[in-house]
Amino acid sequence: MIEALALDDDLMNFYLDSLELRQQMDRIVRVPSDQAIQRILGFSYHYPFNQPANLSV
Repeated sequence: MIEALALDDDLMNFYLDSLELRQQMDRIVRVPSDQAIQRILGFSYHYPFNQPANLSV
């Protein structure tokens, strides 16, 4: 693979572009919206505590 990258400029450029994209994607931070958090909390507040888990799925 190293030899192929060294011999093919297009392949090397693609590889370097891919590395850059990977680094950029690693920096992406997803944060849920306040509305999503409130919906989850609202659901959990109303979820019955004594309901057994459905393990037959």
